Amino acid sequence: MRLFIIAIIATIASGCTEEAKAPELQIPANTPSEVAKVVTDGYPKVVNACPGLSEYSVDLTPVSLENYLWLEDEAYRRVEIVFKVSNQPKEIPDEFKAYGHTCQFGIRADGKMLIFTKDVCASVCTGHKISSSSNVEIPL
Repeated sequence: MRLFIIAIIATIASGCTEEAKAPELQIPANTPSEVAKVVTDGYPKVVNACPGLSEYSVDLTPVSLENYLWLEDEAYRRVEIVFKVSNQPKEIPDEFKAYGHTCQFGIRADGKMLIFTKDVCASVCTGHKISSSSNVEIPL
């Protein structure tokens, strides 16, 4: 009987310690190669820089990739990974006011910076409330 109880406790404990994973991205086959490269090289860095992607993954759905590599200004050339936030998030704190938002995680073309045009999305990324009147940039 004692071994049975220990086995149940071990099973429950192992389920509780399972680490959340960031949403997996599917790169469509018709994606231009330069866009696919930025995403393939950059997304692991984004996951590393954004603990919220894993922590709040249940509330985030990857939607699309947006290509801004054509922009002339190097500072704004980027590929955006677009996530839809649940209308009723289970994990994202209410104070972020992220419910229903569309969040663009912009990876600069050189792969060295992550750009957010909405502070609510930067909050989702970092896992803490960010208030900014301008773009938020996070080094990768």
